Amino acid sequence: MPAPALRTLVVCDLVDSTALVERIGDARALALFRRHDRAARDLIAKRRGQEIDKTDGFLLLFDRPIEALAFALEYQRLLRELSRDEQVALKARVGVHVGEVVVFENADDDVSRGAKRVEVEGLVKPVAARLMGLALPGQVLVSGVLFGLTQRADPELRAAFPGFVWKSHGRYAFKGVPAPMQVYEIGERPGAPMLKPVSTDKAWRARPLWLRPRALLAELAVIVFASAVVLYVMTRTEPAIAFAERDWVVLGHLRNLTSEPVFDGSLETALRISLDQSRHVNLVPELSTRRTLARMRRPEDAVVDRELGSEIAVREGARALILPTIAEVGGRLRVSLEVVDPATQATVYAETADGTGLDSALESVDTVAERLRARLGEATASIERDSAPLPQVTTANLDALRAYALAVQQQARSRFDEAIALYRRALELDPEFALAEMGLARIHFNADQFAESRVYLDRALAHRARLTARDRAYLDAWRHNFGNPADAIRQWRLMSQMYPDYFGAHYNYAYHASRADTRYAEALEAAVRATDERNSFIASAWYLRGALALVLDRHDDARSAFEHAIANGVGGTVLQIALAHAARRDWSAADRHMSTADPSGLSAVDVFDRRGEILRALDHGDLASARAAALRIAPEAAAISTLHGDVFETSAVSLDALAPSDAGSARLEALLDRQLAALARRDGPGSSDAAFAIAYLGYLAARSDRPMLARRALASAAASPTDFAYPNAERMLAIVRAQLALADGDADAAHRHLAPQLRGEPLYLAHRVSLEAWAAAGDAKRALEEAAWLVSHRGRAYGETVALAAPVTLNVAEATLAHLRAAELALAIGDRERASSELAEFDRAWPAAKTEPAWSDRRESLRARVAGSGTAAR
Repeated sequence: MPAPALRTLVVCDLVDSTALVERIGDARALALFRRHDRAARDLIAKRRGQEIDKTDGFLLLFDRPIEALAFALEYQRLLRELSRDEQVALKARVGVHVGEVVVFENADDDVSRGAKRVEVEGLVKPVAARLMGLALPGQVLVSGVLFGLTQRADPELRAAFPGFVWKSHGRYAFKGVPAPMQVYEIGERPGAPMLKPVSTDKAWRARPLWLRPRALLAELAVIVFASAVVLYVMTRTEPAIAFAERDWVVLGHLRNLTSEPVFDGSLETALRISLDQSRHVNLVPELSTRRTLARMRRPEDAVVDRELGSEIAVREGARALILPTIAEVGGRLRVSLEVVDPATQATVYAETADGTGLDSALESVDTVAERLRARLGEATASIERDSAPLPQVTTANLDALRAYALAVQQQARSRFDEAIALYRRALELDPEFALAEMGLARIHFNADQFAESRVYLDRALAHRARLTARDRAYLDAWRHNFGNPADAIRQWRLMSQMYPDYFGAHYNYAYHASRADTRYAEALEAAVRATDERNSFIASAWYLRGALALVLDRHDDARSAFEHAIANGVGGTVLQIALAHAARRDWSAADRHMSTADPSGLSAVDVFDRRGEILRALDHGDLASARAAALRIAPEAAAISTLHGDVFETSAVSLDALAPSDAGSARLEALLDRQLAALARRDGPGSSDAAFAIAYLGYLAARSDRPMLARRALASAAASPTDFAYPNAERMLAIVRAQLALADGDADAAHRHLAPQLRGEPLYLAHRVSLEAWAAAGDAKRALEEAAWLVSHRGRAYGETVALAAPVTLNVAEATLAHLRAAELALAIGDRERASSELAEFDRAWPAAKTEPAWSDRRESLRARVAGSGTAAR
């Protein structure tokens, strides 16, 4: 007999398949089931599963639990797709369990008589079958054992299935299985039921002893005395919840049983800050709790009490609910924390601390928070290391803390004027309240009021000691918004490693790593971690995830992520979502999205979306209309700020580079002068954008045969090395040097400048210059490879958002002009078929190009040469 092995079993069964045959007829049902079986077996092979048996469903064996879960999710997707295509209701119940099984092959004689080739035996099989039988139609139920084994693979599942969720349904007893077990559901939103399974005669919800029939009471009485001592020892020394490091807890609303309104809001905020110091306990953010309330169709200000908080905890996958209370007891002020098991809503244990007078409240919060952390298994050394008194890391003034708490609420609701007033009130009460200073710095920064932001940032830095360790790390990283972007990347990466469950760190690392550098794959991994259901700002995280998928040419992933961003409230400009369609040349979908989207109401955001007018015309080969749009919008944008006007001026000079003229040369020189002046002023975080823009304008000058202007841009970089000392600015400078080398006829020097860039993740234009360098060196084959790269990476062309997307306009043009250049290169080496094909692709992409002077003559000349070569060959 073979030795037992740890394997995962999946049992799935189509619901009401017989009734379906009766309803649609034998012939159609046969075709449908054959299609179902073929597609299901493709999924089994994809996930490296093994089919053991087949009836109305499958019995499947998997080596890895993660592959079994992925199959179950993809199988439910398949059924939803088949239901849509065939206009029928196809649903399946699925059960998944892991454990030791014995796998063996039947003898050939037995197989010839109808036995299965492979058999599986072990307790895992009936448990998986019971889970399947318990499941509702369309539901995937998994055992608690499997849940425990796959928790570390949670990020992998969320990356592959954007709507992926876990949900605990409590403990169930199964017929023939010795002990009850925890049952979880996995699924994708929308689509998965996420409903508690109904008990059957073979599987039923396990009830606590005190809820079982009275016949059990006699048995209970016999064992109560014998177990009392053991239970006492166990409950007084160990937590009753199986809490693991970095598990999540939900904080309920504070019950204020005193007559002091100052505790409303302030103590709950204090408790959050105190618990946030722990690296052992993760606290579900308040905004995430509100979002869950909205999904539950409850008002966002609903009181999160025992019942509601337990439901939120179950939905969020949190291990415990914390219910805080403050009351006056015997003339003393008592702060207490009740720890509740969300599955049963029973109080597991409580902690209290008493003090005298209002000033004792914060000290009591610290005391009960530290005791709670110890109860949840955090080491004493960790608590001592990661704990600072609340008055030291917030404020000793309860009125100031209450004003701060209200400001945070108003900021979350985008009521920025009210938030500013409340933060300022907090600072009037405590002028060194660093958290309030950080709140004001963020609001002013996001409104592009950099001077005001810098004032409050500097104040927060001066009061840095008044922050928790995590908030100090956040401040140290955030201040690099005003400094070198390369330093910001390092700081956010460090913080994401120190605080792996702090979603803001992952988001900011992804943001800076993709804009100051081209670490797109790394940035996407960080953005995936930020798209956690418990992230308060999940809309922004989904938006960034979509933008990064676009730049990596993962078009389907980009559109899916943007759909999630929209469902959660967008979190970015409308244009980027439309461009995910434009990158696939689906301008009808892009136009539809732009026309139906609501304006943000912020002129600084909405004007950026108008770049779509330029890119739409350009991506149809209409250079004149694209240039006219850029010049028309530039003055309107400049009325908002010089920065906004320069975005559209940069688009205009990029288009001028495609068809050089005296007017274009004058525009380019004037814009370069403005960017050099902006760099000299060093007015806020715009200095790094100005540095990149100077390098980019230098490239346009070199390309437009204005080498002196290009060298002026390079000289500014040499004179101000700090502003250019980050990866993308250095990449752009290398492209300028390569383009100047080409102008001097030195292709080898151009390659030397580009080689370090092309070994990593280069800017899009590096491939454009590399194409010309290979062509100048006489290597048409390598040049054609670069042309193929340019036309196949339209997502990169559209998605490159460095320095307010300065290069995107030129990128989009080059993505199609590469067809024209490829035709020229193919003709030069006698490949008329390739030349003809590239010309056809160019015409198909840009039908308006026939009448555009910038390239119509070039196109007609090529067409004549291809036709003439063909005649000569015949």
